[in-house]
Amino acid sequence: MMIYNLVLPGIEDIPFEDILNPTKIKDIGGLVSLLLPILFILAGIALLFYLIAGGLKFITSTGDPKAIQSAKNTIVYALVGFFVVFSSFFVLKIVSTIFNLGF
Repeated sequence: MMIYNLVLPGIEDIPFEDILNPTKIKDIGGLVSLLLPILFILAGIALLFYLIAGGLKFITSTGDPKAIQSAKNTIVYALVGFFVVFSSFFVLKIVSTIFNLGF
């Protein structure tokens, strides 16, 4: 199979294979390594959103015991989710180190 180089004015030679696969993902591990940091950032944003929502519920509960408990549950569930997501990150790092996966 011949691979051609694409020459654009003002840009060095770009190998044709880089145009077909700009992310250079060769296997499923590469895809996971690319997506995991994005997912962790999204999890952090979701944590922030749920903590703010729980705090606003708590402030606007006006002494109603059910509303206060609902606000507390929202905050607790957000923190538990935070713990689960980021502990999975550390487990992933340990497994990656043991099996030399390069993540």
